[in-house]
Amino acid sequence: MSVHAESSALKLEMLPLLDTATRCFEAYRSAIGEAEWSDATNSALVETEILSHYIYLALPAMLAEHRGADEWTIRFTVGYYAHVKSVVLFDRILDNHDLSLLSLALRHHQLAIQTYTQMFSAASPFWHELHRLNGLTEDGLRAERARFIDQPLAYVDDARTAADRCSMAVLPIFAFDGRMPEQRCRELEQAIRHLHVAMQWMDDLADFEKDVASRQVTPLRTAFHDWKERARVSHLDGSIAFQKKLLFASGVWEQFGRHAEREYDAGRSLACANGFAALAHYCEMGARDARARCEVVAEMKARHQATLAAKANA
Repeated sequence: MSVHAESSALKLEMLPLLDTATRCFEAYRSAIGEAEWSDATNSALVETEILSHYIYLALPAMLAEHRGADEWTIRFTVGYYAHVKSVVLFDRILDNHDLSLLSLALRHHQLAIQTYTQMFSAASPFWHELHRLNGLTEDGLRAERARFIDQPLAYVDDARTAADRCSMAVLPIFAFDGRMPEQRCRELEQAIRHLHVAMQWMDDLADFEKDVASRQVTPLRTAFHDWKERARVSHLDGSIAFQKKLLFASGVWEQFGRHAEREYDAGRSLACANGFAALAHYCEMGARDARARCEVVAEMKARHQATLAAKANA
């Protein structure tokens, strides 16, 4: 659910609301008290974390409109960011059967619920939306794992499942006083879902080598596996470096990158139409990044196709 620092050409200084995101991260560090953040002088680690999870640190302020980045918004962001991290940690536990992360996941979940309980009354509609989004997140994770168990080699994760898995990301829409008109609310929710689907596809592209090494099943690896079967090249060199060249030659990388670009554009259009300029700008930055990367890969494709032909004829 996050954009890894190495997967994006975006730089910290390019991001809207960077000061707000940094303030929120510092407040989170103080609240969670993680040992990993005990060294406040480790600026490189802090910058990587902010860049990797920037959207979760900045999204509440992007949606706050007239409130801006006030203390209430920062306080909510701490709980929201801890909540998102807890979902990511629980997902990692399920993926890797790694119970060593359980204590950390529970600590983040506890911080989130404590924050929400202090900020919202029992009668607040916020709790209804939280319950709905929790259900969608669970549905997405269940669908992903059911497909993996039933058909591990034919596993396909469609945009709906990807969007459901990141449902918790839209929670800030329902945090602020004064409900938006329903149509605007749903369009904004859809914009954030488009953004997170795009982020998921770009994450898969960035993590390809790591996922091959760990045998992690992803939509990208499934599509690539299917292409190799059709092209009858599954028998070729199995090294990770060659597999990445093969991925470029196949056109599958470009296909996923273009899909991410379209999702970013869809998110930008909805955010712009509803007056959320900072969110629209961030989506536009993502679309430009995806487009630029696709253009680089397209230029490399012919060279890697020649390498593939030479190996196939050897």
